[in-house]
Amino acid sequence: KPHLRDMWFLVFVVLAAIFIGFYLLHLLYKGPLPSWAIAFTVLACPFWLLLALLRLVGILPKHKDKPFDMRGKICIVTGSNTGIGRETALGLALNGAHVILACRSVEKAKTTLKALDKQRAAHIFRNPFAKHGTFDVHELDLTNFDSIKQFSTQITEQYSEKGIDVLVCNAGINALGGHKFTADKVVEVVQANYLGHFALVLLLLPLLRANGKAKGVPSRVVNLSSSMHHFGVIDIPKSVSTPKQSSYSDTKLAMLLLSREINRRESDVISIAVHPGFVGSDIWRDLPKHIVPIFNLISRRIALNSTEGSIASIAACCNPEFSRVSQYSGYLVPYWIVLGMGFPFEFGGPLAGARWAPPRLPFNEEQVSKVMWEDSKSAVQSLSSIRFPAKQ
Repeated sequence: KPHLRDMWFLVFVVLAAIFIGFYLLHLLYKGPLPSWAIAFTVLACPFWLLLALLRLVGILPKHKDKPFDMRGKICIVTGSNTGIGRETALGLALNGAHVILACRSVEKAKTTLKALDKQRAAHIFRNPFAKHGTFDVHELDLTNFDSIKQFSTQITEQYSEKGIDVLVCNAGINALGGHKFTADKVVEVVQANYLGHFALVLLLLPLLRANGKAKGVPSRVVNLSSSMHHFGVIDIPKSVSTPKQSSYSDTKLAMLLLSREINRRESDVISIAVHPGFVGSDIWRDLPKHIVPIFNLISRRIALNSTEGSIASIAACCNPEFSRVSQYSGYLVPYWIVLGMGFPFEFGGPLAGARWAPPRLPFNEEQVSKVMWEDSKSAVQSLSSIRFPAKQ
């Protein structure tokens, strides 16, 4: 049955995206957008129109979940007590994985665990792997380096023999409620979205690496990026200490480059960056109160829900086709991509499942990513008691 959201999305794109979207971005980033970005977005409107019409008449099929066999796999999902992270954890358990809910509030996570296990049990007759899925809870506050260190130590001790197959760096916030600093004296959005995850990845890399080598199948690190990476820049020393209008975008570009650098450095670990799509999750909870009614009106009609927003993440974790590729040139998005062009199609449209899209990368990306890696190590070690092995 055609979904009215497809037509509402068409109406929104034609009437609002070109006129309002570019104006807001112009105000947000204090300067004109590149002419190529404007041209591509205008050209994308007929494409979105065609997709919406094809879906409304039933020619374009709806996305259908595909089960993957994740029995015996151990996965960590950060920020998994709500939103996209919660649905990612559920999706992994439905495919038979043991999922560690890595959350700041253990009490909330335990409540979530009970609800997730009931949902998993309800699917055992529809998904052949669901009966094998299990959950566990560990405390992890990505805005606190001591918590990250403690979590990594606990996981390494508990899973040194079984290993970790997948690490999903999902947790994140935006800066809609204003910029704050963490107890570690880092811009909160930067530590929560990127620097905390960077520290976590490096601390767990030995465990991930050993697991991939022992099983002959690379372990995976899935990094939540965003289409907003197009507006980000990389300057770790400045980002850590100085709030910026582009701080959120900077972190999403950093997560994308982190995946690329992991793939260059590792042979038994692969990393995939993911854009979940425009999702009406609680990441928008800090919107100004007078904006919330308008946002809810729009998001109910055009945004993906959290389950749909987890589709690309789950594919990145589970799809066996991705297990032997040493380096990815793109990142996964949930929308239709035309002629190999990511921008602007990755910003929205009818749900298409997990599709590869080309990211927008900085000039001399390999050197930028290498410097970002070293600057991030220096920042974490100077701000905390964490010490990384010299070879990492």
